[in-house]
Amino acid sequence: MPYLVLKVNWTLGGDVGITDPDLLTDPVYRLADGFTIGAELVAIAITLAMTRQFGQRLPAWLVLVPMWVATGLLAVIVVLAPLAAPFAVSDSAARAGLEGWVYLLVYAGFVAQGVLLLWAFALYARTRWGHLQLPPPAEAGSALRAVAVVTGVACATLGVCYWCWSLGLAEPTVKPSGVDRVTLAVYGGFAFAAAASIHTFTRERATSTSRRYAVLGLWVATSAMTTWGGYYLALAAWHPSLASPFLVFAAVAKIALSAGIAVLALGLLTTQARRPPKPREIAPLR
Repeated sequence: MPYLVLKVNWTLGGDVGITDPDLLTDPVYRLADGFTIGAELVAIAITLAMTRQFGQRLPAWLVLVPMWVATGLLAVIVVLAPLAAPFAVSDSAARAGLEGWVYLLVYAGFVAQGVLLLWAFALYARTRWGHLQLPPPAEAGSALRAVAVVTGVACATLGVCYWCWSLGLAEPTVKPSGVDRVTLAVYGGFAFAAAASIHTFTRERATSTSRRYAVLGLWVATSAMTTWGGYYLALAAWHPSLASPFLVFAAVAKIALSAGIAVLALGLLTTQARRPPKPREIAPLR
């Protein structure tokens, strides 16, 4: 809610918390303000749907699609905000023309919103779909196994690249700030989470509990990689001079890998669901 109030104030011409007046006339920021106000209103609507009885009767996609997008956007912020806060408060350049208290207020609100929204979704999903069971693990065909291996290795490789950039072993941007380095490290962490979840989900001897956690990991990792990859591509398209070729490639790779993971998960679930049940053993007559 604090974020929504600030955005409305800025959209209406207010300058609360702004140290650079040019932000109020920058078309990128104006567009971003409008988008984020809409996103906040959607989050409020989804929260009402998940906490009221009518939400149980809504089409599944009407809840899952916006929640998948919200999961990706908020999960990264929940992890990133506490780690990047010291840099953002002390580094005026990292605050991008905003007062230090704005970062603390806004991102504290994002963290609280992310935790509560994801918790509400977990309770909603358990109530609506808790009776469903994942099919037991089955031996994947050679094609699906190849997709799993290639996708998992690619996710891990992307994670290594992000961490190398974060540690300064390579410089994807010109003089990255402390916030930039923490952000790159967090992106790498989500790529590693995707790789680990793929490995667990495709293991033939994985337990039901571990496979449920793997599905959760894939849900969070793919949404985070897709939403933030798309965000960077949109930013690069609007301001090409600020874009790094390395990070543009990484953003495209994140979206492509998320699509590959979706195909892999769908293929495995379809294969497992079609597997005929084992015949029941009949005790011999005595």
